[in-house]
Amino acid sequence: MVERLQFDRGKLARAGRIICHTNLLLRPWRRAYCIPAAPIGTIRTEVEEEAEMANGRDQAQVHGLEEARRRFAEELRYTARVRSSNVVAAFATVPRERFVGPGPWRVLSPMSLAEYWTTEDAEPHHLYHDILIAIDPTRRLNNGQPSLWAYLYDQLELEPGAHIVHVGAGTGYYSAILAEIVGRTGNVTAIEIDRELAAVAQRNLVPWPQVVVLPTDGFAFRPDQPADAIIVNAGVTHLSLVWIDSLAVEN
Repeated sequence: MVERLQFDRGKLARAGRIICHTNLLLRPWRRAYCIPAAPIGTIRTEVEEEAEMANGRDQAQVHGLEEARRRFAEELRYTARVRSSNVVAAFATVPRERFVGPGPWRVLSPMSLAEYWTTEDAEPHHLYHDILIAIDPTRRLNNGQPSLWAYLYDQLELEPGAHIVHVGAGTGYYSAILAEIVGRTGNVTAIEIDRELAAVAQRNLVPWPQVVVLPTDGFAFRPDQPADAIIVNAGVTHLSLVWIDSLAVEN
């Protein structure tokens, strides 16, 4: 006798045998369809499979961006003649896409600073080139040229544990680079006069607790402790005497 069973994926998985789903008793002319029961735990829903595929794509993108950052940093080693491995490692670590908003992005080539152009899409790999990225193109406010700042940071010979004052932090990308260079034993005071930008920088820099963002005028800012370096990424007509007085004696 053939037993009539209601088709149930959960029961099939638990049964561990071949089960027939048929109406043979009532309609003997119908064919019985038999399927092998899957081993316990192997039946998955389409949602689970799609989630796994999406996770795989996300992981591939993460690994792809990590490789893009590494290549970007290695290129800076040569184009900016960077000697410090800490500077190279910092550019290879900090995700630039965190600091420049969603794409597509307006960008400037160092070879032609007169006119912005737009990346073809919002793929973050576009950001890992030696280009300036617009934060506010109407004010010509940009995330600066990586090779320039890599060169300058290298020239400063910054050491882990150093105290840095960064005037003109913008949305925080180069403050994060400095934080990576000085490490968790160092500290970076990021100054940004534009309060909206300072608020953005504050959010962006959460993963770097050694950075303090202050929405104030950096020209007159005097740090609580002497600075090993003061880096000015802002327009000024002359050096502030406060900056000079705020440097550690040996600097």
